Amino acid sequence: MKRKQSRRKPVVTKRPRKRQKQTKTVVPNFENGKPRHDFASRARLRPNDVRTLCWNSEHEKARKVVSPHMYEVGIAPILTEKIIHMCEQDGIMAMAGRLIAGKERLSRGMFKKKKLGGNEWTVQSPAFSSQSSNMHWLSPGKAAHDSMLHLLSDAGFDHCLQAMGKALRLNRLTVHQFTFLCVSKCEQADVHTDTTLTGGKAYNLLIPLQLSTDKNTPAELEILGDVPYFEGKIEYRDVGSYKYETSTAILFGDDALHATDKVEFSGAGNFRLMLSILIGEVDNKNLSKVVDNFSENAYRLSNTQLRKVSHWSKNDSSVRLPTSESE
Repeated sequence: MKRKQSRRKPVVTKRPRKRQKQTKTVVPNFENGKPRHDFASRARLRPNDVRTLCWNSEHEKARKVVSPHMYEVGIAPILTEKIIHMCEQDGIMAMAGRLIAGKERLSRGMFKKKKLGGNEWTVQSPAFSSQSSNMHWLSPGKAAHDSMLHLLSDAGFDHCLQAMGKALRLNRLTVHQFTFLCVSKCEQADVHTDTTLTGGKAYNLLIPLQLSTDKNTPAELEILGDVPYFEGKIEYRDVGSYKYETSTAILFGDDALHATDKVEFSGAGNFRLMLSILIGEVDNKNLSKVVDNFSENAYRLSNTQLRKVSHWSKNDSSVRLPTSESE
């Protein structure tokens, strides 16, 4: 898998889902002349395989983990196909196109309710996003959320949950919230984490659904390493440019720093569409931190459900995603 080279960059951290707050001072991009690193080049993942993201090295055993809570996950083609079909059938793809084209673009931090496919959805413009970005989120209401769970079940996502649960060494996993992300232009990368202080038990699975039609499009994601370096009082991290592939999802957990890279897709209907699936194992210790990661204006499980509902269990193979017949 070909990845672009990395460079060291100052850390810019923002809270992701309650996006109004910023946890560190924004520092401009800066090259400090230290050695560069690539991501490890490996064979394409098979569906439901999970691997830790590593920096490249001449020696296999010397490869260093980018972050202890950052992984790649192989995605079955049928899962991507079924999600895209649902997006086209229910008008999500068309809505995303209108948002990107500016026909229904929202101001930063604003949201509105829309009927898509007969169900309620929340459309919002992230409060953290700069004026130079046209990123928007589309999140399902209760009925559409349940339909998404049924779709995942029908597409065999139970196998993916099992693979992730085992790789992450968790006792159970629950799907908490869905959000579709669409973007075609971003002039400033906002480095952030999707979750923190959950004990390594909450994750954001990002599945690429539609990528730019231009094969020469540069890498779309900036990923920062876990190890800080200091020059005076300024903190830096290794940073690499990561190019999405529709066969591979990326999984971000606690303190996994990343950002939408600078991009500008040209042409009508040329935009990136991703599905974010928030998953995790909730307990009394991390409940408040897990909830901090949720989009405020979209449907999510109640706190009681977060503690009790499971979609995969290490100790009970009968625990699975719900189907339309089981409800």
